[in-house]
Amino acid sequence: MTRRQVMAAGVFLAASSEGAYGSGVDLIYKNWTQEQLDDQINQTSYSPHILKEIIENYARTSNRVRSQLPYRTFSYGNGPNEKLDVFAPEAAKDLPVMVFIHGGAWTAWTKDDFSSAAPTFTGAKAVYVVLGFDNIPPNTMGGLVDQCRKALAWVR
Repeated sequence: MTRRQVMAAGVFLAASSEGAYGSGVDLIYKNWTQEQLDDQINQTSYSPHILKEIIENYARTSNRVRSQLPYRTFSYGNGPNEKLDVFAPEAAKDLPVMVFIHGGAWTAWTKDDFSSAAPTFTGAKAVYVVLGFDNIPPNTMGGLVDQCRKALAWVR
């Protein structure tokens, strides 16, 4: 499924629903270009410098966390990016699990850029799992969802 199809499906549902918006909702996305649709998912176009600094800080912090906090990397599938990192407190057993699926409009970054939250969860006696997957492109939204489902089944 392409982003245009996802957006069109959402607009169709909004336009066909009665409720807070009433009937006859304008199909605002109908005549948008692919670039305009992509900007709704990848919001770096709105504040590229600020977001770049934030993401670079995530990467720096994540590198520091991975150098200081023990973790294990597991494969949940056969693909090179079908891996996940598990950060757990020492002697972890029967603890809550937080699974993080990174963003980046699913076109950029990897699990390695989002280890930074691990100390928050391990410090609260929870397990932090950050998923890796193939970004779009070359992956598709359906392929990404399938990879996340496989990873969640593995964690379960």
